[in-house]
Formats: sequence, C-alpha cells, structure tokens
Amino acid sequence: MRVLPIPNEFDNVYDEDANYAYALEVYRIKPEFMVDPIGVASAYSVAVRSSCGWRRVALLDAVTGTTAVFVQLFRVPMPFDPAVANAALNANAAVVRFFHRISYFQRTFLSPLPYDPARRNPDPDAAMRAAIRELDVSFSTPQSVVLIDRFGVAPNALPSLILAKQTFFIPRVTQGFQWQLVAAGMEMTGEANQLVQIWTLPEANRLMTTMRSMTQSLQYRQRVLPLLTSEQQELFEPRAR
Repeated sequence: MRVLPIPNEFDNVYDEDANYAYALEVYRIKPEFMVDPIGVASAYSVAVRSSCGWRRVALLDAVTGTTAVFVQLFRVPMPFDPAVANAALNANAAVVRFFHRISYFQRTFLSPLPYDPARRNPDPDAAMRAAIRELDVSFSTPQSVVLIDRFGVAPNALPSLILAKQTFFIPRVTQGFQWQLVAAGMEMTGEANQLVQIWTLPEANRLMTTMRSMTQSLQYRQRVLPLLTSEQQELFEPRAR
C-alpha cells in the first residue's frame, strides 16, 4: 500500500500535523455469520484496538443496496505505517477469525480535512453518540441515518472546495437541515483527489429534501458543483460506536 504525499497545490489549505487519520472499512459478512453481525464487528474492533490502538468511531449497517454490508470507521493515531499496521493486525487471532467470516473487504485511509470535527471540537463524536442513543431507546427502526458522501475533486480545485464547504455548505446543512458532520478526510492512497464526508441525518428523507434545496441554490451551483468531478451518496443505519 503506497501512501501519497500531499500535493503542493494543497499546502495553503491542508495541515499535515494532525495527530490522527481515519481507517474506513467496508465489508460483507458471509450469510452463516449474519445471526450476530454486531458481535462479529465488536470482536474485530476490540482486536484492532489492542493491536494498533485504533478507536472505533462508528459501526454502520447498509440501508439500501447489497445486504450484509457493514462499515466501520476507526480513528488512527499518527504517525503510522500501513504496512506495520497490517502486519500487526494479521498476527491477531481475532482479526484472522474476522476475515474468515467475511466475503469482501476494503480499507481506505483518510487524512482529516481542515474542517474535520476532531480537529477543534472538544467532543467530536457527539453526533454519532446521539444517533446511537436514539437507536438504543427505540422500539422500532430509528429515524437517524448516516450518510457517506464520496466525491472527486477537479484538478487544482481543493482549496476552493474547502473554502466553499466551510463557509457555505456546512453552515447551510447543519443550521437549515440538522445534518451533523462525523468525519471528513482525503484518501491517502490511490489518486489524491477523492474526499469522503460522513454525516448523521435526522431521517433518510432529509437527504432528498436537502439536496433538492441545494441544487436550486445559485450559490451551490456556482461555488460547489463546478469543483466536483463525481459524487456517490450512500445511507447507512448506525449500529454502535
């Protein structure tokens, strides 16, 4: 796994001194282990923390699309070497058992963007904790959902996009539509133009309501859309921290 340096064009907006990164993991559990998917994930997260010191921020269950797909987001202490981390994980028996129970796995490392909640917020996990609390006390499917928003950035557009997110998009969706940002990062591997934002939303229809409003906004069409080359939005149900 090759970790790319931050391109020079990002130097004026990107702080490389963050003391953490993120590991975003997507996996599919084999059908015979779906009787206890939370237990499978929890045993793995305990092993990851004991082996590498990674702390789980969220466990998410796919709402739409392929069933048995889960996402775990970990906060990774820096500095770290992906090869060393992989070796430590592969030496853990609980991690090995986890990989015997899944049929698909993808791990992406993310460098936190300047507006990531954990940089300045004294309680960066408040949004996720509130969503989990709603899940715990609910007798039916909770309304809260988690949005994973992946988007590509046009060449040389990251500084402008970060400014537009900080001054326009984030205030608009948090104040007007009750979105809460969980994490925001740039992929550390592959092409260095892929960003990921993770949000909690009060309910699934809020995504449609918000994006309908945003696409009708002249500021959004002028300040944000020209800076993107692609966007993929997926909804998940929060399961645990």
